[in-house]
Amino acid sequence: MKREEVLLIRLFLLAISIASFSTGAFAQGVTAERRAQFVEIMSDHDCRFHNSQPSQALVDDLFAAGYDRDEIKAIGQDLIQSGDGEVSGQFLVAKTGPCAS
Repeated sequence: MKREEVLLIRLFLLAISIASFSTGAFAQGVTAERRAQFVEIMSDHDCRFHNSQPSQALVDDLFAAGYDRDEIKAIGQDLIQSGDGEVSGQFLVAKTGPCAS
């Protein structure tokens, strides 16, 4: 993975954090299947996505499953807005499906 791709993901995850506090709108265009698959992939990586230093393995798994930066952002926003995820420090933490406590 190129450094530029990692930096883009970091920026978008930071945008997720900011957007979650600045808007009440749910993410548009997120399918339940893709959202569930995203959480499943996160569950293989401690259900956490660090927004400034994401795990290379997690990033590789997301890209291998066909996720792009826009979809990652939309699903992250949807998880936060629905309460199925939260921002904890610099992490997006999933709290649903296989990541439920």
